[in-house]
Amino acid sequence: NGPAGSGKTIILLAKIIQLVKANDQNRIMLFTAGGFTTKQRIRDTLHKADISSEEMQYTGIRDWISNTETIIQKIKDSTQKNKVVISSFPGVMTDILTDILGRLSSSNIHMFIDDYQLKLHWDVSITADGADALLRRCNETSATNLVWITCDLTQNGGYDIRLEDKIVLSFIRDMPSANLVTLSLNLRNTCDITSTLSTIREQMVLRHNFSGMEAAHIDIVFPVPKSGHFIHGPRTVVHVIDKRVEDDGGGLVVDVFNKELDKLCDTGMSRPLNIGIVDSNIRVNIRFQINKTIEETISCIW
Repeated sequence: NGPAGSGKTIILLAKIIQLVKANDQNRIMLFTAGGFTTKQRIRDTLHKADISSEEMQYTGIRDWISNTETIIQKIKDSTQKNKVVISSFPGVMTDILTDILGRLSSSNIHMFIDDYQLKLHWDVSITADGADALLRRCNETSATNLVWITCDLTQNGGYDIRLEDKIVLSFIRDMPSANLVTLSLNLRNTCDITSTLSTIREQMVLRHNFSGMEAAHIDIVFPVPKSGHFIHGPRTVVHVIDKRVEDDGGGLVVDVFNKELDKLCDTGMSRPLNIGIVDSNIRVNIRFQINKTIEETISCIW
């Protein structure tokens, strides 16, 4: 588990390459949520390592439901010629993925599931036991085959779903601690970005009721950010607003923005000015007000 940019897919591919190079009989089934570009990068990486791969094509969820037997056979046939078979997830139905794992567990095919967070979010929203069933199947399969899952628990679901529910936490509580790795080092983040994310994380943890959730589990769902690059980017200013922005039509945000803009003007602004605003689902359109402020400021300077 880890945020975007922490290297989950890189580690996953490194393990795949290690497995194939260690034993020529090893085969890999890789499910990914990534689109065309992601799959192409995966295949390019495998090609550079001199590992053959094939992407399975299917038209959608109906294929998996009506032709499961055919698809399973297609996977097995493909592994006769290729070391790695790559496919998108079978829709949002985790029970199909669970079934596939069970059918392939008696073979020499190891299972890798990349970017599972969206499916986990759907499981919580739709079914009561989909994620639990998949985890049980993974545990059973791991007796003979390797099963690796990568996800970003913060990216989908996060604090707006029932974190206290066992459906979500089964992936944390029921898994042996030695099998669970949390990556908090984001390789893309400069010091200023990490500082901002740390403040946002602190506020999320403070403002939401995580009673019944152990501190260690909170750190898994919301990893404590660490700087990936010790490079100082633009000066970052963080304001935490303790009231609903909608209550005053966004006026408080505009006031804060004006004060910061005044400070920037006082510095002389000898360099080009780039301004970024991060908000969380603000339902008031403050963009017009802020654009007006920027135009007025520019007209005063030039």
